[in-house]
Amino acid sequence: MHTIEIGPYKGLGLTAVRYDNNDIEKSALKAVLYAAMQWQQQHQPIKTGDKLTVRIDARCGDRLIPELCVSRLVYEVSSNRMLAAFNNAIGHVLNDSFDMHINFDEQCPVAAVKNKTVDFIVTIDNVQFTTAPVLNNTLAREIDPSVKNLAELKNKFRKTVEARYQRQADEAHINQIMTLIENNSKIVFDQTKLDQSVDESISIAKGMAKRMLNSRGDTADFWREDSLFFEECRNVTLTELKINLIFNEIARLENISVSSEEAAVSMQRYMTDKQSTEEFRKNFPTDDSYREFYCRKRSSTRCWNGIYNSAKQNPNK
Repeated sequence: MHTIEIGPYKGLGLTAVRYDNNDIEKSALKAVLYAAMQWQQQHQPIKTGDKLTVRIDARCGDRLIPELCVSRLVYEVSSNRMLAAFNNAIGHVLNDSFDMHINFDEQCPVAAVKNKTVDFIVTIDNVQFTTAPVLNNTLAREIDPSVKNLAELKNKFRKTVEARYQRQADEAHINQIMTLIENNSKIVFDQTKLDQSVDESISIAKGMAKRMLNSRGDTADFWREDSLFFEECRNVTLTELKINLIFNEIARLENISVSSEEAAVSMQRYMTDKQSTEEFRKNFPTDDSYREFYCRKRSSTRCWNGIYNSAKQNPNK
């Protein structure tokens, strides 16, 4: 069993972690621009000058012609370097397919299609548009039908960004507390339990890495002889165990707890729509993970020399 003799934890006189409203405004605008670009990728029809990445399947009758199939081709629409049939992409959108029917003469180096017509199916895998999307009320409603105008869309993104900044400030505050208290505390780890926790962390990290690599078509087990990978897993596990020991001890001494009902009410402030819910769940995939964080945050107020309300302040004022 891990044990802790906790050192002083009250009135630590920490430096408040604050963020600037200007940073939130900039981040909210970037989020709107990114959403606009994502919408453009999925919905804007292709036009002259756009650059496409495509893959091509070629058949002559029922016969596949491997020599004319292409897994990746990049070209500019209406370029005089390409056959006119490639302009059939105009009006289509990402992930669409379009047809090309090309006649080959006696000079074709592929014997199977000499003096024959080849049917091509071209699938659009990526689009680089020549113009950026125009931010206006119409586009805002296309991106999010629940809003009436661009200002309302920006405000929704702003709330999500502000919640992220506040969470980062809370985490930085907790890390400050953890560092100061750890330096004046005595922590003894149960080696067997520690090894089990490290093994669990390695297993989870391997699973996440494997899923990521598989999604890219890469099956290499990069961790087999990677000592840095195992060391990082161990360091992350140690840090998390120390944080748990310190804040659980403060919660015990101060009789602090967070019920499932309290956590649920608090979570609703952050999950007001689909976008904010997705953002929230990236950091707290389960209700219990948020309840644990909320309890840490509540415990951290007992370490603060003064009243800790919010990081939402402009340091220039």
